[in-house]
Amino acid sequence: MIVLYARSNRNASIDNQLEIINRFAIKHNLSISKSYIDDGYSCLQERPALNSLLSDIKLNKIDTIIVTDIARLSRNYLKVQEYEMLFKKYNVKILYIDYEELEWEQKIELQSMQDILQKMK
Repeated sequence: MIVLYARSNRNASIDNQLEIINRFAIKHNLSISKSYIDDGYSCLQERPALNSLLSDIKLNKIDTIIVTDIARLSRNYLKVQEYEMLFKKYNVKILYIDYEELEWEQKIELQSMQDILQKMK
């Protein structure tokens, strides 16, 4: 099952994120089955939709998650790494739309940072 996750912030409304994700899905011929939306929750708060998403992952209900950018999951990269390890454990693919647009050098830099964070655990 392909799902999306959106969380509002000052720069990107839920509607804006949904539009971006839906355009991405159409471009890549992906069919989104479910939306997990935390509207009005900061990354520091308990987020009901994120918790539901994580529960569904552990029940093997999800194959792919689409988000507009990595910060929608968390601005704390250690927390993002924790989520990504969970995704990997359950064979869930995560698609960061903004990540796709990065230049090659930035992708290498981000991957290097992720490798460093992995080694710190």
